[in-house]
Amino acid sequence: MQEEPRETVAHYRGSMLMNIRITMDQSVVALDDLARLYTESDFGFYEDLVKDSAVIKIFGGGATGFFAIDMDSGKLLGAARVLSDNIITSYIAEICVLPMYRGTGLAEKLLEAVTTRFNHTAIFTCGFVGMERFLKTQGLSEKPKLFACSRRPHFKRLHEFPLN
Repeated sequence: MQEEPRETVAHYRGSMLMNIRITMDQSVVALDDLARLYTESDFGFYEDLVKDSAVIKIFGGGATGFFAIDMDSGKLLGAARVLSDNIITSYIAEICVLPMYRGTGLAEKLLEAVTTRFNHTAIFTCGFVGMERFLKTQGLSEKPKLFACSRRPHFKRLHEFPLN
């Protein structure tokens, strides 16, 4: 099994030096901070994420979290979640960075930690519109024959279709 990234990274945001730690230790992340990060990154609604600790549960059962923590303030700035069998395939479910820290290189640091940890597997992700350039600069290549399914389809709900 690969070891957790333990280094603290000196990182610049504009002219401000930030001390960022990328960790896989979920115990250093508060439920509220993680729910706010996901909400501000448009990956859900705060109320849904804190209800029954849902945002913590998504990091269970084969999921690995990577968390970018500002060492000076203790603030959670970003996170990545990976689903992996740890043998053949890993899937980056999402990379989230607080809006005010986007463009600072935090997503690259999170992706670097993911690819270092899971470099022994094939790594896949689905890029959102507008993220293509970022993903390509990080060494990910586009595969035009992949299909995606939606959790909330835009067609009629199942109960609206007759069963006969």
